[in-house]
Amino acid sequence: MIVDEAKLLVSQKSGSKTAIKAVLNKYATEMRKFGVSLILASQLIAHFNEEILANIAVKFCMRSENKKQAQENAKFFEVSEKDLLNFQPGEGILIIGSEKMNIRIVPASERNH
Repeated sequence: MIVDEAKLLVSQKSGSKTAIKAVLNKYATEMRKFGVSLILASQLIAHFNEEILANIAVKFCMRSENKKQAQENAKFFEVSEKDLLNFQPGEGILIIGSEKMNIRIVPASERNH
């Protein structure tokens, strides 16, 4: 299952109480029992809570738009803020387990068919 703008489907803190926007938090761990994989896309890692982050097996991060985004994402992805700010469009880091690799997504218009 692919969820773009996944921040819209997770619990968000609102003052001293938590406002539940949807069931993604609850079912993110349960779905694995049924062979369902999730691809969650969002601009900031901070959009996700600890329960969801603890269940991520493959991580992919692309260029940060500003220093604040780079600072937050760099901690989770264990990369430098500078790298996240300097990636070119289509470039990013892919982390599978303890293996990290820089990748570049080639637009279809630039591929040899």
